[in-house]
Amino acid sequence: MAVPHPRPIIGGGGIGDEFPTLESAAELLSTLKVLDVKRIDTAALYLLTNIGASETYLGELGAADQGFTLNTKPLALGLEANGTLSPEAIEKSLATSYERLKLKGHKVDVYTLHVPNYTTPLKD
Repeated sequence: MAVPHPRPIIGGGGIGDEFPTLESAAELLSTLKVLDVKRIDTAALYLLTNIGASETYLGELGAADQGFTLNTKPLALGLEANGTLSPEAIEKSLATSYERLKLKGHKVDVYTLHVPNYTTPLKD
């Protein structure tokens, strides 16, 4: 049985930083299409200096409508994220991410917890 080839994923942490304008981010998306890279991993936290910028740029550019698969992470503040990964906080962060990403019927593919949260029980 043939092993499927890996699917590359680009980290979206630089969108809004290394790609500081919508125009430069649009050029990045165009290049990714040419290279057949269809997955982008971002986070509610990106950028540290402008929280949510990466998701906002991807939403403004209609990345999901362009065929990109988007992964993101809930907003977790601090090294231990205490309190920011409660079920309520995760739901609020996901709703905000959907708004920023302008998914309009699309869904986040992978929703990864970025850091541990020692104050919220794992079962929660």
